[in-house]
Amino acid sequence: MPPKQSAPGVPVAYLTTTPHHSAPYLFHVPVPRGKSFASGGFGMSLRGKTYLYVEEALYLLSRKLLLINLTPPSSPSPQPATEKDLYDLLEPSGISLMIYLTYSQLRSETFVVLREGTAECSNKNRSRDSTVDSITEKLLSLKPNVKIAVVSDAGSVMIYSIENFKVPSIPSKKPKKTSPEKITLKNKQLQIDISTVGASIMSLIISNGAQSSDVVLGYDSAVEYLKNPCYFGSTCGRVCNRIASGSLNLDGKIYELEKNNGGNSLHGGKVGWSHKIWRVVEVKEGECFLEYVSEDGEENYPGSVKARVGYKIEGTSVKITLTATLLNPPPNLQTPINLTNHTYFNLSPSSSTGILDHSVKLESDLYLPVDSTSIPTGETYGKGGDGEYDIGMDLSSLTTFRSIITSQLKSKSNKLEQVEDALSKRDCSQGNPGIDHNYIVRGEINELKKVGVLYSNDELSAVKSLTVKSNSPGVQVYSGNWINSESGKKEYKQWEGVCFEAQWFPDSVGEKGEKYEKWEGGCRVLKREEEYRQVIEYEFEVN
Repeated sequence: MPPKQSAPGVPVAYLTTTPHHSAPYLFHVPVPRGKSFASGGFGMSLRGKTYLYVEEALYLLSRKLLLINLTPPSSPSPQPATEKDLYDLLEPSGISLMIYLTYSQLRSETFVVLREGTAECSNKNRSRDSTVDSITEKLLSLKPNVKIAVVSDAGSVMIYSIENFKVPSIPSKKPKKTSPEKITLKNKQLQIDISTVGASIMSLIISNGAQSSDVVLGYDSAVEYLKNPCYFGSTCGRVCNRIASGSLNLDGKIYELEKNNGGNSLHGGKVGWSHKIWRVVEVKEGECFLEYVSEDGEENYPGSVKARVGYKIEGTSVKITLTATLLNPPPNLQTPINLTNHTYFNLSPSSSTGILDHSVKLESDLYLPVDSTSIPTGETYGKGGDGEYDIGMDLSSLTTFRSIITSQLKSKSNKLEQVEDALSKRDCSQGNPGIDHNYIVRGEINELKKVGVLYSNDELSAVKSLTVKSNSPGVQVYSGNWINSESGKKEYKQWEGVCFEAQWFPDSVGEKGEKYEKWEGGCRVLKREEEYRQVIEYEFEVN
């Protein structure tokens, strides 16, 4: 097979063992006379020749900006190198030598090389030693089982581990805080306000020409979304919904995640993407984009991920596009991604009954029953499932939330006056009946399809109905069973709004995720050079 050729204009680098004071490994980039190669900060120029350090060569190779050959340029048959070839070549004594650009990308089995005086370690405000000490201390605090080799100017090597590295803590500059912002998109029929905290929908105002209704629950200001215990309007990730016992299972390797919902991990952990400040990438007429970079180890998830949320409005519809990719992952790294939008809808915001008199119908015949901690059991109930619908759980035909909750309260031997009291007060005094379950949506996975429809049944409201569409295989319907006197744009009570959380099935990357093997629709596991892509659409019909 002939050797791979680089694309036009892509430089070719060759491994060299030519020693230099702080670089035991270099890549030589031959450059034609009169030309230059911008190396981005990790290379050097020596006697008119351009050299790259290992870190940058690997980085440029992964981005297809550089072709690396293992043989010298004079060889008649240059042998192109892959990243794996380089890792194998640079593996001394069986210790995995994987070199990355930032300490946040390190894996637990990594052996890291730092060099004094290079762009990676230098700092004009500190001596070399203190800079290397600072970086080493950070690395060991994040990954205690990492070993670190520090190469001095003279070429000597010192190996550090958590057992033998002792230096006083070096204070670092606090990162500049970013303040939450509000983004507004609007046309003649619709206005949407978005908080940069969690890329959250703050308000969604629909006009029928005569009147307007804000049909979502939320807060008045963008900064209030930093607390947001109910996840009003939020983008939830890295994995939405619950993972049992906080145990993430990736090909048999267990990661213990942060637990924030009893003994489970919910919506990404203690501080998930719903509570992070997203960067505004672009705002234009009727459309905006926000990004968030989740570092490796955040909430104990593996791998760095760049996520993007796009909002687009047209007429009385909102389209949400959610994407995610791994950032500079090492070979074989993978991470779970399961995103959703957690907006609560109430199409009759001036009503005193919340969503009790709303009607709902789903394009679904099956749902996932759960245990006492809301973790799916691995069965399906409904038409053609492992069991029949539980009381109030059949949403395949039009039904009101009042009838759903009434039937559930009555099934628990509640007296009629207790049922009426619970529906009137909406204060959780009679427990938390309602729906908080995942339904399997009919249709092909990854194809945009109708998920369900919600009717206000209120002629005085500006909005008649909401139709939800998504390309996801499941939807978590949550009727606000646990909301209890939450202060937002007004005081919100139990069953104040309903969420249609389009998503992949919950807990399918948990320690017992094999219970999902018989179905399609388990949580996406993202690998290098793959993209997670999800679409959610909210379409409103006015009165």
